[in-house]
Amino acid sequence: MSERNDEFDETRRALSASAYLLQNGQPQEAIGLLQPLNEADPTHPDVAINLGGA
Repeated sequence: MSERNDEFDETRRALSASAYLLQNGQPQEAIGLLQPLNEADPTHPDVAINLGGA
């Protein structure tokens, strides 16, 4: 598997985990997962949406 696919999978896992945390009233934990993703790609729409919800 390529490095790009690994990064994509890691991003998807973090987005899924952050959505779960947000749904369960844990925004600070979600932010901890989302902030590094946002720093790596500040234009990623799903990261921005989840971060906005936190």
